[in-house]
Amino acid sequence: MADGGKDSMKDLISSMTKRISAERKEKKKKYHTPTPVKNSELDRIKYQKLKSKVDKNEKQYKKAVDDLVTSEVLKPEEEGYMEPDDEFQKTYQITQKELAKDLDVQTVEKIFELSLKQYGPYQGVFNRSGRELLLAGKKGHFAMFEWSTKKLYSEIFLNETVRDSVFLHSREFFALAQKKFVYIYNEYGREVHCINRNLNPLQVDFLPYHFLLVTMTDQGRISWTDTSTGENVKETRTKAGSSHVMRQNPWNAVMCSGNNKGAVTMWAPNSADALVSMLCHRGAVTTLQVTQDGQYMATAGTDHKLKIWDVRNTYECLQEYHTRAPVKDIAISQKGMLAVGIAGQVQVWKPTIFSGERVNEPYMTHQLRNRNNVETLNFCPFEDVLGIGHAEGFSTIIIPGSGEPNFDSLRPNPYSTSKLEEDMEVTALLDKVRPDMISLNPNYIGSVYKDTYKRKSLLHDADPSIFADPEEDEESDGDDDGSDSDELEDYHSEEEAPEKVKKVRKEKNVKGISPYHASRLREDEKKKEFLTNYEKLKTEREQKSKVIDEKKKKLISGESVALKRFF
Repeated sequence: MADGGKDSMKDLISSMTKRISAERKEKKKKYHTPTPVKNSELDRIKYQKLKSKVDKNEKQYKKAVDDLVTSEVLKPEEEGYMEPDDEFQKTYQITQKELAKDLDVQTVEKIFELSLKQYGPYQGVFNRSGRELLLAGKKGHFAMFEWSTKKLYSEIFLNETVRDSVFLHSREFFALAQKKFVYIYNEYGREVHCINRNLNPLQVDFLPYHFLLVTMTDQGRISWTDTSTGENVKETRTKAGSSHVMRQNPWNAVMCSGNNKGAVTMWAPNSADALVSMLCHRGAVTTLQVTQDGQYMATAGTDHKLKIWDVRNTYECLQEYHTRAPVKDIAISQKGMLAVGIAGQVQVWKPTIFSGERVNEPYMTHQLRNRNNVETLNFCPFEDVLGIGHAEGFSTIIIPGSGEPNFDSLRPNPYSTSKLEEDMEVTALLDKVRPDMISLNPNYIGSVYKDTYKRKSLLHDADPSIFADPEEDEESDGDDDGSDSDELEDYHSEEEAPEKVKKVRKEKNVKGISPYHASRLREDEKKKEFLTNYEKLKTEREQKSKVIDEKKKKLISGESVALKRFF
């Protein structure tokens, strides 16, 4: 009986471990990690230093994923949606007044409306922690306050046009795109800096992990300014005229801009040309937004269309919806909800709108008072709150399930203290990402380019001396002329390739190798061409000198005969 009990316990433990391991594998799939390097590919790396670096990076990636899966135990809270009582009731029919009856007192206090008719329309921007709110009126009024407690930090009337506003790395600083320049203010409303390089700014945005302030001017120039050093990193001309729409992709920090021709272009500071150009609408693009994971993009235009795009793989339109009026603004929450402002109405859609399947009805709707038109929409981080900016002020509504219920204490969160914010600011500066590392696929940096590596491995199998270390060759054999250690070149045509490369290509179907080896072989080929040309010139000169000598001899012999005849 005892042995049977032990066996049953062992079976139970083994089944539990199998189930836990299977659950961990499923959880690991949702985290984006670079493609792992296989052990066979790792063993083929000849240089020990490079091999150890690649192995160390792989171990760090695996440990990071394991830590993320383990940390999910500390996230007990889950988002919840509003569910109807019966099948005949629709959630979009429920108003904010009806919803407030079933909410607690603290949540009801988050619903408020500010009547500011004189300096509108207004734009409301929440900071990354979701605790502070920045209100900016188009006619020159701005105010920054803690919206949950209504504690006012600063309020100033600039008497100048304010086109856009954004928080910087912390709540202490924010930037305003005013009539002529971009100005940076602190939390008390004092002007800290003026960026006078960008005339007539229309849009501003901030990349928190790169400390870059991005500005779009009315002349179609997009510029990146490092706020930690004050350096102008890059300024590019979009060649598409003025653009009133500019949003960042939170996943890869690429800026997306929509122009009046209906095209959306993606920009990075390390490229003078657009990374991607997409024709999205038949009219001007009015607004766009990208999801937190960077997989989907929602765009709207003057052609009364709302479109969902796949911006990770195919860049194709997944769904298209017709709207009764042009969409004014779009916002996407932390959990993937889509808010759309159409005239005086706000529609909120569940994350299933990005699944590729057509959704026939919204999750919630809200009608503004006095038939005001929606100007801006912004979800509050870590809260089920949507901020709406309109011509007569600013208002908030409750959207159940829109905010992230769990927060990371090492990142901006609603419960962080001033001491913790200072530590996070120092850590962010130390971990600042370089601007030239911005690309469409951020996982590309630090990974192994397998196509190049595969070509090198095939060439190494064909002729190991191709990748021999020149220093080792000199130490082993000092009298070697270096002909055996010539690297192959990355030629683009068979006519241009030397005989050695042609032989290897025929055997292994290899198209070329790295530019370093290409430059080395080009130099060798130039030396060979110079020597052959020199030898040809030398032989030609010798032949010419022989002919001249023979002519001289004939002339001398002829003169002697003529003199004999004369005498």
